[in-house]
Amino acid sequence: MLLTGLIFLILLGWGTAAFFEGLATKLATVRILMFWSLFLALPMAFAVSLFGVDFSPNQSFFIFMAFGAVAAFFAWVCYMHALKHGEISPVVVLAASYPLFSMILISIITTNLPPIQAWLGAFVILGGVYMLHGEDSGESNDSKGRSIFWGIVAAAFWGVWAVFDWKAMEYGNPIDMTFWASIFSLLFLVPLFF
Repeated sequence: MLLTGLIFLILLGWGTAAFFEGLATKLATVRILMFWSLFLALPMAFAVSLFGVDFSPNQSFFIFMAFGAVAAFFAWVCYMHALKHGEISPVVVLAASYPLFSMILISIITTNLPPIQAWLGAFVILGGVYMLHGEDSGESNDSKGRSIFWGIVAAAFWGVWAVFDWKAMEYGNPIDMTFWASIFSLLFLVPLFF
């Protein structure tokens, strides 16, 4: 019951955040949105550090987290560009198709094919994306094409990020992962000033 409640809160939070991010992209530049999104990681790092973070993590953990953070940064940039050029609903669904990319990448890394249920789920995701990008939306073809491109690239980077986090989890725990992901997010504020 507790797990179901937590999953509901997470989904509600992601949906609400995506809605407000989509609205914000119509009012601000991608650079400003990235700055505030990453800056908000500071309270997260502080809050999680209260739970006892290992400040000298395993080297493998640190390497996987670093590569995952780089992939997540590029995913956010692409996601913000997709929201800037397209409608909110299709872009969010398209970017949320990252498990498809993770599934493909993990099957390449482990040389194990995913079960048939995973492939069926992937086709359901793709069908939903196709239906949300239907012809009756008010977007121009150029804008729609850019939003689809940036959404797919964001999903691919998030897929890579998820695989790196999956590998990092073999060497760490969720509290350490949340703290270090927040710290890496803060480091990515630097390039936004140039």
